[in-house]
Amino acid sequence: MNHRRGVQKYFSWTVIVFLLIGLAAGGCEPLRKKFIRQKKKDKEQSLEADPVLEPLEYPEKIYSSEELYKKHYSLWQAWHTDLLAAMDDGESQKRQLYDLSQAMVQLEEIKKLLLPLYQKKLQGLLDELEGVRTQMQKPLPLINVNALRRQLESVGKKIRQDYRFLKIKDNLAPTPRS
Repeated sequence: MNHRRGVQKYFSWTVIVFLLIGLAAGGCEPLRKKFIRQKKKDKEQSLEADPVLEPLEYPEKIYSSEELYKKHYSLWQAWHTDLLAAMDDGESQKRQLYDLSQAMVQLEEIKKLLLPLYQKKLQGLLDELEGVRTQMQKPLPLINVNALRRQLESVGKKIRQDYRFLKIKDNLAPTPRS
């Protein structure tokens, strides 16, 4: 019986000790809340006052006719060279048509920058290129690639002779103002 009483005393003291520890640790707040990290007050205040960002508006850059002409002329040269290389390498018909249409797009942009007399002359070359495009759209067995290549080289030579910047710079339309 003494043994039983000793166990009861030991058990009651351990319960009392755990209760005291629980009360001391608990204080006025729940135990869980004591171990959760609290946000700093400064961060909360700075979040409340978010700055309003206003995007900067840059004025649209106005390019001169000369700059635009040089840009489109060099792009035409690149597309024309790619087209001739694609024909030499036997690239797909779709690729060749794409290169031709991009070269024609650049020539259309060049045409907008010229005076009316030179626009008409360039339109004649564009019409020739449109004929080449029509020929290229035919089924492959019906296309004479060598004849088309010669025609493209001829048109390219005319454009390089008559429309290089140094020769045409005095015949550009004035720079449009916004």
